[in-house]
Amino acid sequence: MSAIVRLENVHAAYGQEPILTDVAAEAAAGERVAVVGPNGAGKSTLLKVLLGLVPHVIGHVEVAGQSVTPGHPPSGAAYVPQSQVMGLDMPVTVWDVAAMGLLRRGFWPKKPGPKERAEVARALVAVDMLEWREELFGNLSGGQRQRVLIARALIRNAPVWLLDEPVTGLDAPTQEVIEHLIDGLRTDGVAIIQVTHDLEPARLRQFDQVWCINRRLVGRGSFDEVQKRGILADTFGVPVGKRPEGKEGGGADVPSGALSV
Repeated sequence: MSAIVRLENVHAAYGQEPILTDVAAEAAAGERVAVVGPNGAGKSTLLKVLLGLVPHVIGHVEVAGQSVTPGHPPSGAAYVPQSQVMGLDMPVTVWDVAAMGLLRRGFWPKKPGPKERAEVARALVAVDMLEWREELFGNLSGGQRQRVLIARALIRNAPVWLLDEPVTGLDAPTQEVIEHLIDGLRTDGVAIIQVTHDLEPARLRQFDQVWCINRRLVGRGSFDEVQKRGILADTFGVPVGKRPEGKEGGGADVPSGALSV
């Protein structure tokens, strides 16, 4: 199966500070990839490299058949950031934010027609947010904001989705809505690259690949592969699912998700 997302010998930096070194990975259409690693490892930066948002990049980056270079985002990618990174003081409504998904399809600032407005409405219905369409985005709860950002991405009709911790800190109903939508996207052949801090084995086994990042690609494969080969432990510096030994010489099992990512 040919790759729809490809990184070859990628190095990325902000100014003089290197963030990622010699990253090589790929994902096929319909695959769901978990990107895991400790805080500051470069997980969010990896998504921004795929979006052409990192100013200094060496190597080859390709998304949906399009070479990605700094300042030139790919047309075939939809991006869902963490909801808290959106400006909450901007006087924009739920409808306005969702309709931003039309931006790279040539309907902005040109006024969208009836077909496009119906598309925005369908996307908001899909995330149960149509009734909030006139509410200011900044007045919403974190879960509601994330639903709206998902709706904005749906409107892009992109073959690749890049998600930065899309369900972190959200209530169970919102997580269920988002997971259901992601499952539908995979069925439709959309590639999902998702940053997550959830290391529970049952959760990571839902992904086709796990990319372990710590300023470099430590390794990748299915969850069982990266766990068996010790790649997860190498990434975090401690055995995943084990408590680091303290002064008392402990080493008791702890839930994998207890490790911060």
